[in-house]
Amino acid sequence: MKIFVTGGSGLVGSHTIRALTARGDQVLALSRSTAADAALREMGAEPMRGDIGEEPALVRGVQMTDATVHAAAVVLARAGWAKFHATNVAPTETVARVCGRGGKRLIHVSSVSAYGRATTYDGGAGSVTEEFGIERPIFKGDYYARSK
Repeated sequence: MKIFVTGGSGLVGSHTIRALTARGDQVLALSRSTAADAALREMGAEPMRGDIGEEPALVRGVQMTDATVHAAAVVLARAGWAKFHATNVAPTETVARVCGRGGKRLIHVSSVSAYGRATTYDGGAGSVTEEFGIERPIFKGDYYARSK
């Protein structure tokens, strides 16, 4: 299977690439730089130049593969909502739309911080389970949680 990975040079994406290549999948990974190209090749992926904010690159990656693992995101940044929306929301909408139209599989990756950093760990380590209340309000300034 050939799988498109966004965020391949990040923490979750790099582990995803290693797991996919170890099981014999071909990986096409979005890459923004020469350094990222080299790191992706070292992991066994084929780099594809583009940026998460470039819709044509996302469309091309989805169309060239059988499935997509969307792991790209801005997590910690001293930026406003516009940056989080442009990096986390709009590209996710694009990838989901293109996968849906093409009948392609999509795995969208996030983190426990999607529940909101200000309230996530109130109960200490291990307090977030599948039953953790998503109805809990998210702190207005927690742009990562809002974007997810």
